[in-house]
Amino acid sequence: MSWEVYRNLTYISVQTAEPKNAIEAGEQALKLNKYDSATYNNLAWVYATSEDQTLRNLERAEDYSNKAAALTKEHDPEILDTLAEVDFRRGGQANRELALRHLRQAIVLAPNGVTKYKDHLKVLFPDEKP
Repeated sequence: MSWEVYRNLTYISVQTAEPKNAIEAGEQALKLNKYDSATYNNLAWVYATSEDQTLRNLERAEDYSNKAAALTKEHDPEILDTLAEVDFRRGGQANRELALRHLRQAIVLAPNGVTKYKDHLKVLFPDEKP
């Protein structure tokens, strides 16, 4: 199978809240194509947000979100949104400041600030303005 099939399976599994399947497909996609920013991003989200503690891995989420950001030169708002989530979950003042910066950057880059990034900012930082 080609890496695109695994990338698509990763995306579908993320959207249908099947983190284990997303990880299996995503890791296979990355074995076949280590330059796939979308798969790095999807896996970073899963590793950061999975409710299954055996699947949550903030170190891998950070690594993958940083790889996705580097591949897109930090110009993809979806990846910046994931970076923000990972930074926020890592905790600490420096990481919170990074999360806020990444969310604001996503809002600026997205057409009309895309509401979902503004909403995500409100969830993570209820006292901040976009």
